[in-house]
Amino acid sequence: MIDDQSVAVTDTPQNCRVCGSTELEPIMSFGHLPLADVLLTREQLDSPQPTAALNLVFCDTCALVQTGDFVA
Repeated sequence: MIDDQSVAVTDTPQNCRVCGSTELEPIMSFGHLPLADVLLTREQLDSPQPTAALNLVFCDTCALVQTGDFVA
C-alpha cells in the first residue's frame, strides 16, 4: 500500500518527446518505485520514501519507447 504523503509529484506528457505525436500506447507498468539518487541514513530506512510511477509508453509514429511519467 502506498501512503499518499510519500508519492512524488509527477507529470504525464501527452506528446512524444521526439516527434510530438499524441499516439502514445502504454506497454508496461512497474508500479510506484522509490526515487533514484536518494541516499538514506540507517535511521531513515524505516521512514516512508517518496515514490513515483514508472510506466513505459510506445510512440506509434516514431517507435520511441519512453517513460510515461516524470517527476516534476
